[in-house]
Amino acid sequence: MRILLIIITCWVMLPAIGQKSYSYQRIGRDDGLGLASDVVFATYQDARGFIWVGTANGLQRFDGNKFVSYGSTANSQHQLPIGDLTQIVPLKDGRLMLSFSA
Repeated sequence: MRILLIIITCWVMLPAIGQKSYSYQRIGRDDGLGLASDVVFATYQDARGFIWVGTANGLQRFDGNKFVSYGSTANSQHQLPIGDLTQIVPLKDGRLMLSFSA
């Protein structure tokens, strides 16, 4: 009976032994990677693998290495509203619809 219990226990634990180990990195505003705010309201990963982040300071795109900010600067051709970006909704044509709160 004891041998059967050991065999069943080993068989049940076998899938857990073969699992990949993942490493995680905390990315914040002060770590030099460019996140504009520690307050994140929305995230979305597009088909190309970019992660779009809606923060208290606007929209940012993460490419796996660094953030690129899309904001409300005066010299920007495509200005975004000032406020919290609370929702990122993908459209069928690949564009993103953004929702801001004042």
